[in-house]
Order: sequence, then structure tokens, then C-alpha cells
Amino acid sequence: MQKALQRLKILSITAVAIIPTVSLLFVLSKFANELVDIFLALISIMCLISVLIYNNKAFKSALVLIISLELLAILTLISARFFSVSSVRPTLLIMTIDNFIAVISLCFYAIRRLSNPEDTPVLANLLGFLIFNYIAIYIAIITLFSEIYYLFCSLNASTKTYSHAWLSVYFSVITQTTVGYGDVYPANQFAQSIAAIQALVGAGMLPIFVSILFFSISSSRSKQSDAQR
Repeated sequence: MQKALQRLKILSITAVAIIPTVSLLFVLSKFANELVDIFLALISIMCLISVLIYNNKAFKSALVLIISLELLAILTLISARFFSVSSVRPTLLIMTIDNFIAVISLCFYAIRRLSNPEDTPVLANLLGFLIFNYIAIYIAIITLFSEIYYLFCSLNASTKTYSHAWLSVYFSVITQTTVGYGDVYPANQFAQSIAAIQALVGAGMLPIFVSILFFSISSSRSKQSDAQR
């Protein structure tokens, strides 16, 4: 029974981690609405299961918010098809808020799990969890900023062959990794401010992750050696 609950918890946090990928799919392809509907419905079901099995009230509240926003996004997509109007901007705005909550939830879950060593008794499990969480949060932040660029910012490019949606994702990846080729650049002060924030986040994520990884490995090994004595 305990193993089954643990697997459901892993499944639920995986569902939260998938949210940015679904949002990214919607940003890049305006014709993937039906597929996005299916993904959002599946994520909502898995998050609903999580609400029933998790004891933490804060995490439960975040999951309820995620489910509500996903259902609202599905209703927006369906109503837009019914009335034959564009659903890109309103749905994407809902997904942006949903994605932001997903980032906070993943960070909260990581901190909570690291503060409870009994949840990660094996070093291999701890390493796998940290790497998975880091990748999920990294992708979630890239997607979140992509959506902000697409909705609220103007970007200039040296070539006009790409859509604004693709430029937003491309610019978000380049800024997050602090590469900065210069072929795409923000066109106004608000976009510059958002890009500066993302560059700081991207530059700080790897050192923070390495520090947490080193500390967690050291703590896990010291506790294992203490248990063997």
C-alpha cells in the first residue's frame, strides 16, 4: 500500500512537471488544440488523485489551483472553437499562470522532500530526484518566460522568416542559458527588464543546484555511515 501511494505521488509530481511541456506545445503550434485538451485533462486527473492522497495543505491548494486553471483553459479552447474565434491569447494567459504555479509547486516539493531525508533513503534515488526536479524547473522557467515574451513583449530579429511564437521560445532558451547570440533582441524597456531577470535566474540556477546536490550527497552519506555504526 505504501509503495502504491509513493508511485502515485511520483506520478502526480510528474504531471505537474509536464505542464510546461504542454504549454510549450501550445505556444509553438496553434493547431495542436485537441492534443493540448487531452494532455490538460490527463494532468488534471493525476493532480486530482494527488489532492486526495497528499497531506500537505499548501501543496493541495496549489494542485487545486492548477486543476481549476487547466479546466478553464479547456473550456476556453472548446468555446473558441464553438464560436469560431481565436483562443490563443486567453488560453495562453491561463497557461502562463498555471505554469507559474507549477514552478512554485516543483520548488516547494523539492524543498519539502530534501528537508525530509526519510523520503529519499537511497543515494541513487536522491540523485535521480534532484536531476529530474532541476530539469523540470529549468524547462518550466524557459516556458514561463517564453509565454511572457509572446504575450507582453516585442522582439526584434535580424530575419523575418520565423513566427513570433518561435522567436519567443528561441529567445527564452538563449537568454536562460546566458548565450545571447544577438540575432534576436528585446524591442522595448519592459522586454529588456524581463530578459535581464531571466538572465539572472539562468545564471544562478546551476550554482544553486550544484550546491544543493553537494550538500544533499554529503548529508546522505554521513547519515548512511552513522546508521552502519
